Amino acid sequence: MAKKINSLSALSDEFKTRMAKAVQMTRDDIYDAFHTYIFTWYSDYQPKSYKRSYKFLNSLVKLDVNIIGNKVFTSVKIDEDFLGSQYSTGNHPTGMNVAEAADLGLHGAVGGHFLTRPGYSGVRFWADAFDALGREEGIRRMLLQNLKKCF
Repeated sequence: MAKKINSLSALSDEFKTRMAKAVQMTRDDIYDAFHTYIFTWYSDYQPKSYKRSYKFLNSLVKLDVNIIGNKVFTSVKIDEDFLGSQYSTGNHPTGMNVAEAADLGLHGAVGGHFLTRPGYSGVRFWADAFDALGREEGIRRMLLQNLKKCF
């Protein structure tokens, strides 16, 4: 059943509500892609010299959708507290060091160096996920598809 709109203000509010839903759907798709690549990065290597904390896996966050004026905002990111944190093992890397190493497909932090071994897939969590999403153009297409679903 069609919804009756009696004013431009009501039309604007309805559009913002549907736009926010489409942005939320797109945010969730982006989050899922990045989470999948972080998980794949974790699965790529089983450490022998340290116990895995899974802090990085749990650091991916999606922010609430906010409407400010005529704009809708959200974000998928690595938590700032994690990025600024420091591990107590190895060469005591920060969360930022781990995220940067993960985007190069590297693992671990022993003796001041991150490790990689022949045979590992070298999953780059950010670059590979962003490529899989189609980069900016792919995300725009995803948002447009989600908008169509909301109207």
